[in-house]
Amino acid sequence: MLLIVPKNLSSYLIGRISKIKAPRFLVRMLLKSFVFHFKINMKEAEKDLSSYESLEDLFTRRLKSGLRMTEGHFCSAADGLLIHSSSVSHGEVIQAKGITYSVNEFIFGEKKMGVFSPAWVSTIYLSPKNYHRVHAPFSGHIESFRYIPGTLWPVNNYFSNRVIGLYTQNERIVFKFRFSFGGIGYVVMVGAFGVGRMVTPIIPEFFSNNYGLRASPTMKEWIFPEEKIISVGQELGTFMLGSTVVIAIDQETKERFRPKEVHEKKEILLGESLTK
Repeated sequence: MLLIVPKNLSSYLIGRISKIKAPRFLVRMLLKSFVFHFKINMKEAEKDLSSYESLEDLFTRRLKSGLRMTEGHFCSAADGLLIHSSSVSHGEVIQAKGITYSVNEFIFGEKKMGVFSPAWVSTIYLSPKNYHRVHAPFSGHIESFRYIPGTLWPVNNYFSNRVIGLYTQNERIVFKFRFSFGGIGYVVMVGAFGVGRMVTPIIPEFFSNNYGLRASPTMKEWIFPEEKIISVGQELGTFMLGSTVVIAIDQETKERFRPKEVHEKKEILLGESLTK
């Protein structure tokens, strides 16, 4: 069905619906059902369930202060499922068993081999139950922010195993970091079906998938001055539902950070170390 369903428009409408503030008793019923169905741990939420006014309000909830601590200089950018964390071979990384995708096509919107030489990629999947804010997995100068338009396939296991080049097809936003020792790292937030918008405090006026029935969006890029420093753990962006975060680093950064190989899926928390 998703081959014929207008995925971006459907996700846009889902995003609009999730913002609706219905009568309080209806909102409470809806949010209680959502929390129960997806087994959301509201003990970690900043506010009591009754304080949230819409589904989007609940999706984008903050955690209680001090609940997550960053471990070291390279850590998880989000709560979720760590799909894998491993070396990159010939510029390609595993999407699913037997399926790979080009890291440069994913980061730049087209294959530009040689522009960036990826050495390591870590992929974290966020389900609807997870905290949906993404934080910096390392400290550094944020050199640029790129918006790459695309479609909005679901990014769960079923579709990752069936849609070739899913990550390179989907809408995404890309944060480029340059480190004091000269290395480069990227943090990529991948849009997905049902994710009404992605937003970032780095550029408050920006939000993705905001065109609805209007003309298709185009790729955009913002360049930042050298003094724009982001610290590990600082908030980078928010999904309006679940999706995926991909972290890519070059060889120099890999040698400095010494990340650990992870090939079996495992639950991971924001700030949890990705190093040996």
